[in-house]
Amino acid sequence: MAKAASESVKAEMYLSDPLVALKYPSLGIQEIELKPGPVVLDGPVSSRVAVVDYDTSQDTLYPPAKFDARKRRFKARRGGHAFRQINTWATILHTLEMYEDPQALGRRIPWGFDGNRLLVLPHAGYWENAVYDRTTKTLQFFYFQSEEERIYTCLSHDIVSHETGHAILDGIRPLYNFPSSPDTAGFHEAMGDVTAILAALHHRAYRQVTIEEAGNDLRNDTIVATLAEQFGTALYGSANRYFLRNAINNTKMKHVADTWEEHDYSEVLTGAIYEILIGMYDKQWTQEQKLAAEKGHKPSPVKALLIAVRHLRRLALRALDYCPPADVTYLDYARALLKADEIAYPVDRFKYRKIVKRVCRRRGIARHDKELEPYPTPPRNKFVAYVFADVDESPVAAYHFLDRSRRVLEIPENQDLWVQGLYGNAKEGDRKYQMPRELILEYAWEHDVSLEGKRYGRLNGKSFPLLCGGTLVFDERANLLYWSPKEVTQERIRRLQEYVAYLVRQQLLGVGDDPSALNRPFRAELTPGRVRLTRNPLAMHNRNR
Repeated sequence: MAKAASESVKAEMYLSDPLVALKYPSLGIQEIELKPGPVVLDGPVSSRVAVVDYDTSQDTLYPPAKFDARKRRFKARRGGHAFRQINTWATILHTLEMYEDPQALGRRIPWGFDGNRLLVLPHAGYWENAVYDRTTKTLQFFYFQSEEERIYTCLSHDIVSHETGHAILDGIRPLYNFPSSPDTAGFHEAMGDVTAILAALHHRAYRQVTIEEAGNDLRNDTIVATLAEQFGTALYGSANRYFLRNAINNTKMKHVADTWEEHDYSEVLTGAIYEILIGMYDKQWTQEQKLAAEKGHKPSPVKALLIAVRHLRRLALRALDYCPPADVTYLDYARALLKADEIAYPVDRFKYRKIVKRVCRRRGIARHDKELEPYPTPPRNKFVAYVFADVDESPVAAYHFLDRSRRVLEIPENQDLWVQGLYGNAKEGDRKYQMPRELILEYAWEHDVSLEGKRYGRLNGKSFPLLCGGTLVFDERANLLYWSPKEVTQERIRRLQEYVAYLVRQQLLGVGDDPSALNRPFRAELTPGRVRLTRNPLAMHNRNR
């Protein structure tokens, strides 16, 4: 085993999908620098991510990639198991660093399970898929044979960063893994795609090729917007479908009204975020041309894209801290996008918030701008007197604050309340200026909803928990900046009942001790009078994408 270390480490990884790299060598294998933390071991293994290369199909544990402690580098023969181990580990760490950077969330992100290390299986077995599974604390990347070659999903930058996005979002908002609505399921998939897009554009070479390919118009982009080209080509084998999903789409909420499949549903939000990027880039390209004309130099579209990408990264990732703790909707996220931008940029110099509002209206996420306004925050004098430092001290102190504030926060007196999350951050703005520290407090409770009728099958007569709660965002002076509540409403109850009925109708639900439950995307655990759903990631990803 190599010695532990705290310095940066170099490792080789694909900057793109292997199929894209054939056309654009600059997006192929490159050496990058990572900050994995104090522990670096053969594997690769670090404090947060550990590769365990077990192949379930072959019942084989492959030897770990070796760490060169003197050169502080992971390097292996390209095309072998060790290289694929390194590539997967490096891509995951790079994606995690993007989220934790002060230009994004500015804080350490926990995993959505007990433990510090995410386990990674680069060669999990023979299957056309890749999976994040909270129950086993794993990211599993499979391989399969196409007509021409063996496809390793662990080599695709898009696939690895997408699945890492699932794991990161599960750490940020664990209750989003709880089946509650098509919005929440679709949100998880959309954020995986958005993570893949932002992680790719984090590389300068990718931005350069994007501009060359798009010709200064991101509407023509076929590099970043099309995800997992090698996988899609092998899976579909068609010139009309050479990718898994495409962020350049015209999918609106009305188009998915009759289908609640999460991958289809996600296209609305993924398309909206990419459309926002297009609007931001157009603004920056106009500005770059104007400045170049004034100063007498050639305008740089790559620079314009960099500025747009950085702004979108702050906006899209920071908005996650402003979302409710459970049952997120696309409208919740749209409001959080606007608030995150307003807090970071009180003066909307380039009218980016107008772009966000326009896109959300066009996609049907909001009917009008009024819907995009934040929920009114209670004035400070409405709260029971408290010492704010105590709230920041521990979840116990935070609970007492919430318990004393039930009336103003509209928390029912008879509900068993719990603190879902309590954390601060240290974010940076443009030019790395330090933004005021925020304290984010999440709380939740359950409200029982009755399932009555034949459409619920074996769940008929049971009660199902509707997750409620809210997210409070304070500044360092204890001012409440934002409140994102998730209350009990008849619309939410109706929506939950319809979603459960849909899962039953589509036979996506395995109940109790039913042998088929293992092959269903959801499993219903029955107790006297109640039912609780859990996800089965392996079965869920086995469905048609």
